[in-house]
Parts: sequence; C-alpha cells; structure tokens
Amino acid sequence: MKERPILFSWQMVRAILDGRKTQTRRLRDKGWKIGDRLWVQGKSRINLEITGKRKERLQDISAKDVESEGLDVASRLPAFPPRGKLDHIVNRIAKDMFSELWDSLYGKIEGKRWEDNPNVWVYEFKRVN
Repeated sequence: MKERPILFSWQMVRAILDGRKTQTRRLRDKGWKIGDRLWVQGKSRINLEITGKRKERLQDISAKDVESEGLDVASRLPAFPPRGKLDHIVNRIAKDMFSELWDSLYGKIEGKRWEDNPNVWVYEFKRVN
C-alpha cells in the first residue's frame, strides 16, 4: 500500500465531504492500486482508499457513475418527464452534465475532449480516517 497526493477542485472536495463523490476519471493510469491511500491536497487532510479500478471509454459513463463523480443529476430532471422515457432522459442529462464538467477541464486539448471519447482510468474510492 502506498500513499500519494491527489488534486480535486473545491467543488469536488465538497462532494467528497458530503459523501457524493466516490469516483474519479483520469486520462492516464496513475499506477494506483486497490488498497492504496490517497490524500487530497489542500487546507484539510482528507484521506481516501482506492476500492476499484478499471479502464473504459469516456462516453461509456453511466448515469449512476455521473452521480458517483459528485454531480447531482436529479437537480436537472424535468418535473414531469414524458411517460416511458425517464431512463433515456436521466442518461442524456447525466452525460450532458459530465461532458460539461469534462470539457471545462480538457475541452481545448485535442484528443482529450468529450467528443474525442478518450480512454480513461476510473478509480473508485472511499473516505478513511
């Protein structure tokens, strides 16, 4: 088991503290293994433990994974969605939300944008003391 630093925006730190963020996607394999500990850089010491790791295409993210990335999909759902189309609407809104977040970080870098659909490493984690 190794301990390593990880950087998150203040919004994502808030989502970790609120228990909403339990996944992160990275463009390169950071070499983190299940059981490794990460500490969030910043004013407070937040410790995380890697509980899962997989490689996938960026656009393969599910609505559940978007929520595990700390985004509140339910806040963008229409009050009265068309009957029988809720799953489609949830998935579309979730992917739109995540693509906005992703492109705010990588949208100007060819090969890393949402539309480029790069391979990413998905790390699942939990908070530990």
